[in-house]
Amino acid sequence: MRYHYFLYVLLGIILAVSGTLWYVGRVNSTHPAMWANPGGDEGRRNFVKDSLPSDPKLLWSYDLMAGLSPSPSRQLNVTPPVVWKDGTVYVGLGSKVHAVGPDGKRKWAWESKTPISNLALGRQGNVYAQADGMLYALKPDGTLEWQVEVPVLNENTRGMLIGQGGVIYVGGKEYLTAVSSAGERKWRFKGENISAGPVEMDDGKIAVMIGSQLYLLDREGNVVWDRQAVQPATILNLVTHGDKIYVNGTTGRMVFNKSGAILTNSPASATSYLVAVGSDFVQDGDTRFNAIWSESRWEADMADDRQALLGLADRAGNAVLFAQGAPSRLGPSTTYLQMVNAKGEQVWTFSEVSAAVYLPAAGLGRIWMVGYVPNSQSVHLICIGDR
Repeated sequence: MRYHYFLYVLLGIILAVSGTLWYVGRVNSTHPAMWANPGGDEGRRNFVKDSLPSDPKLLWSYDLMAGLSPSPSRQLNVTPPVVWKDGTVYVGLGSKVHAVGPDGKRKWAWESKTPISNLALGRQGNVYAQADGMLYALKPDGTLEWQVEVPVLNENTRGMLIGQGGVIYVGGKEYLTAVSSAGERKWRFKGENISAGPVEMDDGKIAVMIGSQLYLLDREGNVVWDRQAVQPATILNLVTHGDKIYVNGTTGRMVFNKSGAILTNSPASATSYLVAVGSDFVQDGDTRFNAIWSESRWEADMADDRQALLGLADRAGNAVLFAQGAPSRLGPSTTYLQMVNAKGEQVWTFSEVSAAVYLPAAGLGRIWMVGYVPNSQSVHLICIGDR
C-alpha cells in the first residue's frame, strides 16, 4: 500500500512539474505587447490581431524634437515605434527614448550617452534599447534596470528582436547576439555580412540572412541548415509565418519551409520595403498574392503619381497601403494611406499628414508612424485612428 502511495505522490510531482513547464512555455511563447518589435511580432509579419481603422482621423501628434534647437544639418536617428498592450507607444529619436501615452501625452523620456538605433518590448513591459555597442533594459517607468555590452555599432545595426523565453536577439553587420531577459549574454553567431533578420519561427528557431545565404539557427545559436537565396544587395526584408520563411528582394522573392525546401522562387514585380503576411496571403506593396507568392489575387488601384511601398494587414484581411506622392517644394512629400478590403476594394483614403513613414505600428484601431505634420518642420510621432 505504501509503495502505491509513493508512486501516486511521484506521479503527482511529475504532473505538477510538467504542467508548470508547459504553462511557463506558453507564457513565454506569447507576447502581451501589441507591437513588440519593428514589424509587429517575432516574425515581423506587419499583421494586427484586431482591426485596422475603419474611419481614420488624425488623433494626435507628439513633437519628438521639442526642446531641441533647430538645425538643418542635424541628422537624428529615429526608431520605428513599438506599442504596449495599453496603447503606450515607445519611440527613439537621437539618444532619447520617449514613452507616450494613448492620449498623446508624454509619460517619460530616458537618455543614453549615444544615439538609439533600435527598440523592442519585453513580455513584462520592459523596454530594450540598442545603442552604440550597448543594450539597455528600461523598466516600464523609464528607470534603467541593466545594461550589457554587445558587439554592434549603430551604423552596422540589422534589427533587434524579442523572442520566446524573453531572449533578446541583437543583429549587426558581423554578429547576431542572444541576450537573456536578465542581461546575460547567451551566445554569439558570427557572419561575414548579416543582410536581414533576425526573425523567429513558431518553434523558436531563428532565421537570418548572411550575404546571399539564408541560415536557420536553433535556440542555442547552432546552424540547422543554410540555403542560397537572393543576392544580398537586393534584400529588403525577411518574414516568417507558421512554418514558412519569406525572403523579399528587389530582384526576386523566395519562400522556404522549415526544412529548407524552396516552395517558390519568383522574380520581384515591385520595390516593396514592407511585406504583410496573413494566414493565406502575402501583401507586397499594392499587390496581394497567395500564401507562397506564386499567384496574384488582386492589385490595388493607386493614383498615377504614387507608388505603394509599405503595407499593414489585419485579421479580416484588410490592408492599409502606404505610398509616397511627388515631393513638394514646400516640404516633405505627402504620405497617402489607402485601405483596401480582402477583395482589393477601396474602403478609405487618408492624406492629412506629410510623413516619412518607416515601419509603422498598429493596434486598437490605430496606426502610429513617425514623420511630419502640416506647417511643421519638426519630427512627430503621429497617431491616426477611429477614436
